[in-house]
Amino acid sequence: MKLWKTISGRSARNWLLPITAATCLLLAYPAQAEPAQPFTSAAQEQAAGTKGVVLISANWGRSWGCGRNDYAQLQLLGFDKIEPGTRPLSQRPELVIQGSESGNAQQIPFSNYAFLVDPGEYEFSLYLIHVARSMTQTAHFSGDRKSLFQDGRSKVGSFKVGAGEIVYVGHFALDCVQAPMPWRFYPETRADFTQYLDKVKQQYPDLDTSKAVFRLFETQLIGKPYVLP
Repeated sequence: MKLWKTISGRSARNWLLPITAATCLLLAYPAQAEPAQPFTSAAQEQAAGTKGVVLISANWGRSWGCGRNDYAQLQLLGFDKIEPGTRPLSQRPELVIQGSESGNAQQIPFSNYAFLVDPGEYEFSLYLIHVARSMTQTAHFSGDRKSLFQDGRSKVGSFKVGAGEIVYVGHFALDCVQAPMPWRFYPETRADFTQYLDKVKQQYPDLDTSKAVFRLFETQLIGKPYVLP
């Protein structure tokens, strides 16, 4: 499956600065009352049409020669459900997807996920990247609400899902043109999108992927607008 992205407009990279060193980022977040749930037929039946389904993919493999580094590896992404008021920095995002440090291939298949979530708008609030400048010099870099938010909203972007909807929001992986940063990719043709949905169906046989809609995570910083032709 071909994934496409625009490589112009690199000035948007400034959103990554400043970045924060991190070690065990998620361990600092207390449990959330209504987190996203991995899709199962039982969970969907219990939700009784009150929740939506988010389809999202991520590549957790190592990207060799990423920027000026030996390699870099995306390890975690988090999205907050937008609610009235200001949430504490210590509150865990409602939707979190997480990889590991075990990947070592330059190109590995994307991991596909389906989550049941409360309807609403979700904004980018957390990321974690493992970076190796050499075999002995490694670090973790992260962004959280403190660095990614401005005036109470994420500077990076958001997506929306309604009750009863199945919404595809994008494929996330590292971009390595300069400093490592998350980037939102996507299938560029309906044939590619159908191929992706076929893979999701194999993983989640009880999910009616024929009802899935292509509604990308909206951003001006880690991706470009696109409408499936």
